[in-house]
Amino acid sequence: MAEHRVGWWTYLKAAFSFRMPLPGLGGIPVNYLCLFAGAVFAGLFLLAGRLNAAAGVLLLTAAYELLYLNLLANLPKFRALVKAEALAQQHSAAAQQPLQTVRLLGRDALGRYQRMAVICDDIGRLLNERQEADDASWVEALQTGGLNEIKELFARLLRHRERLLKHLNAPSSLQLPGQIKQLASELKRDLPEPVRRSREQTFEVLKQRAEQLQGMTTSCDLAAAELDRLEQHLALLRDQAAASGAVGEVAAQIDGVVEGMNDSAGWLLDSERMLGEDATATVSVDA
Repeated sequence: MAEHRVGWWTYLKAAFSFRMPLPGLGGIPVNYLCLFAGAVFAGLFLLAGRLNAAAGVLLLTAAYELLYLNLLANLPKFRALVKAEALAQQHSAAAQQPLQTVRLLGRDALGRYQRMAVICDDIGRLLNERQEADDASWVEALQTGGLNEIKELFARLLRHRERLLKHLNAPSSLQLPGQIKQLASELKRDLPEPVRRSREQTFEVLKQRAEQLQGMTTSCDLAAAELDRLEQHLALLRDQAAASGAVGEVAAQIDGVVEGMNDSAGWLLDSERMLGEDATATVSVDA
């Protein structure tokens, strides 16, 4: 998963059109109102023939605009909000993407995914219940962005672990240690040179297979550990959302979980490539 980057121009555009949430009034475009007021006063002075006053109002309006855009675009909380909303837009077209993997899961893995999804839904519900007016856009972005990323990675980890276990538990994999032991014993005996060379080559192939299976075992154990970690972290986030009601703190925690998933996504992608395309991935997904 690549880190989502937001450019300076995006922050400026968001600051220019930002609507200040006010209780009972919804989002108020403060910047638009101030610019409109400046234009109106400048026009009135022009109509009255007071050119210097009109120019002064225009200069003050331009100075206000520059100061407003610079301050708001550099405000850490506002930048985090813009980044969260951009992330939500990035993933809105792929909101159903986790379903492609979920539909391939076995019964046990599917049940585990559904339990995790309930926790994510609880987090979103608790944040919505406790949100303050100025945090509304933040919560919406988190629900459609960060939490969806967590669901997607969780589903991929479950499916990948299933595929690894299927391969590791195949008869050819389970019989490999016995084959290596038997061939090693055979190589200790006196054998005709052509037979020995053939056996030694076979032995090297078997050892390479064993190394490959060991790598799969490590990946399977790592997937299991990552699944446990995500479940516990999500449970903690749900507890925090229920106990403190501090939307900004929980939002930062969710953002931290998403950023921390970069390492997991990296090795997972490499391991998925090692297994190749999922043979059952042709299952269609309902919209």
